[in-house]
Amino acid sequence: MVVLDARPLPNETVTDARGRFTLFGVPLAAVAVRAEAPGFSTTQLGDLHPERAPEQHLNLGELVLLPDQLWQGTVLSRGRPLAGASVTLLPELLHRRDTATPLVQETTTDADGAFLFASGLRPPCLAMVSANGHRGASRSLGAAQTLRFDLEPLPRIHGRVTTAATGATLPTAQLWVWPMSGLQPGDRLQPRPDPHPAAAHTLHEGTFDIEAPRSPQFVLQAAAAGHVATMLGPFAGDRDTGPLVVELMPGCTLCGTVTWRGLTIAAQASLWPSLATTQPRAMNAVAADGMLSLPAVPPGRWLLRVDAAHGARHEQWVDLALATPTSCTIALPEGTQLIGAVRGQRPDAAVVVCTHESGLQRRGFVAGDGTFGVDGLSPGRWRADVEANPQDFRSQSSSLLTACLDDAWFVVGTGASQRHDVEVAALRLGQVRGHLAPAFATARIELVASDERQQQIPIGLRQAVVGNDGTFLIEPVLPGSWLVRLEPRVGNTSPLQRTILVTRGTATVCTFP
Repeated sequence: MVVLDARPLPNETVTDARGRFTLFGVPLAAVAVRAEAPGFSTTQLGDLHPERAPEQHLNLGELVLLPDQLWQGTVLSRGRPLAGASVTLLPELLHRRDTATPLVQETTTDADGAFLFASGLRPPCLAMVSANGHRGASRSLGAAQTLRFDLEPLPRIHGRVTTAATGATLPTAQLWVWPMSGLQPGDRLQPRPDPHPAAAHTLHEGTFDIEAPRSPQFVLQAAAAGHVATMLGPFAGDRDTGPLVVELMPGCTLCGTVTWRGLTIAAQASLWPSLATTQPRAMNAVAADGMLSLPAVPPGRWLLRVDAAHGARHEQWVDLALATPTSCTIALPEGTQLIGAVRGQRPDAAVVVCTHESGLQRRGFVAGDGTFGVDGLSPGRWRADVEANPQDFRSQSSSLLTACLDDAWFVVGTGASQRHDVEVAALRLGQVRGHLAPAFATARIELVASDERQQQIPIGLRQAVVGNDGTFLIEPVLPGSWLVRLEPRVGNTSPLQRTILVTRGTATVCTFP
């Protein structure tokens, strides 16, 4: 039988005594033809386009069917039958797109872990086995044989979560498993603030039994309402972990509302310990209706910090105790308005971006006369940059470099307004350009960092490639003394280097003898 796999309905026919066939009514779209017969492996030829054939008549030539092969076997898990395992049989050799290919076959094991391919592929072929909670296995098949796969279960983490106050199980607790990437031996483990709920594992009757991540090491985070989140580990990812008893300490909760000009608004709140103790900070994004809700923390004195898109940062000390939840209403202050003018050739639709030393940002548009106003600055150290497009690489690079300037930061007080003029990056930074002999085309020019300030600049902002005409340009460049290195790309010529002085707002010409 020959079947045309197409939409909306398949088309099929049978071959005559000489094995010939014709299919009528073939849609003018991508189709596949499948040939099957008792005692032979089903073969398919896909990605066919009748509309591209001469007069839209497509001659497929010969579709060769190979005799089938009986394959049977069992799948075990540490010597015991494994039901529901997926067994896939597929050709081991890659076929060209214009060549008929035996179909991939798949089945699942029964209650005894057995599987059967009554009309399987002829060797050479490949058998692949997979099952939930187990490492997959594969095997090349070259001759008829009875197959046996013994899968290795993946390592698991099991145990229970209890409250340290009474030892009772916390059935509503949640757990997160994080691969231990970026952590170094001896680093303090701190629970992640606001872990994504989709990654959480819940308890079953007060216990947990979850699959370990495919990582050499991992850590386990646990949290429950009214308790302080904790993190355990690191654990090895190549063996079972447990049974673990994860104890959570009862914690203090803080709730309330956040308002600005009398209206509740969304904000970001965080709690910071009063001293440099072992307590981590707790963070939680406030809902859009302004309701404040922070994760439980140990009792003590904490600094509450609230940031929002409007108004200035709010900070206050709160004393938290286990007896009752603490409630507060946060009215965000207006803050200080920074006013000033932009000096230099400003880009169109320019914006002044003010950045607090903690990373908090406030923005204000530049008017046609070059003046600007940025609202909502809280007391502390700030810097201001002129930005044309937040997605522009050069604008972002300039902001990164201006932050390294000695005069980048200024202090904002508690007044209603404060003046601070801002220079565009072109006046605060410099350029390095030059014209070399044609023999140096495609050579690499690099500004070598010598002090801590220069080393903060990524290497990508400190190098360029000499063009085919011998010219090169590196911008923006932090003012100061730089060692320039020229590395030719051909021959055995040693790198050339010289020292230059880059000044603000100018292009420094660099030449090599």
